[in-house]
Amino acid sequence: MPILTRNPTRPRRSWPGLLARTGAVALAGFLALFALDAGLSIGLLIHLLPALAVLAGGLIGWKAPGLGALWFLVLGLTSIPFFDTFAAPSVLLAVTMPLLLLAGLFAADSWHRRSTPRGTPGVA
Repeated sequence: MPILTRNPTRPRRSWPGLLARTGAVALAGFLALFALDAGLSIGLLIHLLPALAVLAGGLIGWKAPGLGALWFLVLGLTSIPFFDTFAAPSVLLAVTMPLLLLAGLFAADSWHRRSTPRGTPGVA
């Protein structure tokens, strides 16, 4: 039996899922970059909270894409009044839209996993 065969009982990976996970990690890194201006104090931990929330959403969405979609939808919708993104369209595009895009990608991955048959166990 070859070592690199695909397990037929595992769900297939999809492009939306790969893009959603990569985007979540990239957005968390981007947000963490802005936390570095706080210095090495308690302020750094407070400034890292948005990046940690995005990273937690990525980890949740890794195993349960439907919950990840809901997590990023809630983050995106709560960022609208918190950052007052309707006052400046650039803030809307930089803060809210990536979160809503990730919610859509995780939702597409969830739909893809439900619609793809898993296969029969024991059949290669």
